Amino acid sequence: MAVVHAEVNVWSTPWDHRFQLYGGHVCNTLMADTWDDRTPLHDAALQGRLLPLRRLLSQGYNVGMVTLDGITPLHEACVGGHFTCAKLLLEHGADVCIYLSLYLQYLPLFCSLFLHKHTLMANIYTCIQANAVSLDGATPLFSACCSGNPALVSLILIYSSVHHPAHLQSSPLHEAAKRGHTACVELLLSHGVNVDMEVPSIGTALYCACESKATECVQSLLISGADVHYGRGLDTPLHAASRVGGAKEVELLLEHGADGTLRNSEGKKALELTADQSIKHLLQTTGPCSLSQLSRWCIRRSLGQKGLNKTKMLCLPHLLHNYLLYH
Repeated sequence: MAVVHAEVNVWSTPWDHRFQLYGGHVCNTLMADTWDDRTPLHDAALQGRLLPLRRLLSQGYNVGMVTLDGITPLHEACVGGHFTCAKLLLEHGADVCIYLSLYLQYLPLFCSLFLHKHTLMANIYTCIQANAVSLDGATPLFSACCSGNPALVSLILIYSSVHHPAHLQSSPLHEAAKRGHTACVELLLSHGVNVDMEVPSIGTALYCACESKATECVQSLLISGADVHYGRGLDTPLHAASRVGGAKEVELLLEHGADGTLRNSEGKKALELTADQSIKHLLQTTGPCSLSQLSRWCIRRSLGQKGLNKTKMLCLPHLLHNYLLYH
């Protein structure tokens, strides 16, 4: 009887949520399949169809419509790399910081309602304003970086925080670096993202770029202050570049002070992971560093990522300043 009484109390407060409708059907029904609750707004945004998108919005479609897997039209526009569609959605009030997952909205309700039923019922539709995350971990910024459209990334950054939520398994910086989207990488770094952030399963952005042989991204990350030894656990970027045969990446890493004597978790040096003769030659012929190189690495490590943006305050001669920044 106690259980029955509790169930009655759960619904003692009327549920005043009004479902959105399109085509005479209810959106976001809990029994729908993944694609069953997609709206014409989602489709128009994904396909970059600006005029139909504008017409649908003028007809009163909810710009914040969410699917069961936490996807809004803004997510779709970013996946497709459609700047004008994303801009239109943002102008109509799309929120890049709304927590979109119905699953994560309703699960706490049913778990906690017995303890805080009235408070929770009053706040169930209050969204968590930290990260715009779908069920598969995608944010609008993440999707924009996947598309490789720097103008779109810049637009999203106006409305969204660049900092990566610690619970996710990837980040916009890692994704841009992995895909070789150098302009997106540089945009994120200019907004203060941590260049050495390590995601447990994939390592640092530099490590990802080395694995993908994204040479320009590797160079950009190193110049921006990425630590040449931070990879994935004991596996350094040099190990990754050697393993995939990235001769240009290996050369860049060595130029920025990579240590070829370091061993990974299997006890192997970078030299032992490659069959590429040019990489073997690079690793075997790299001799002791000059005093000027050691000084440059030491100063750069001391300054860190933020300090490298303020090197003009050191009042160094122009030649030394350029040498310090690898110009």
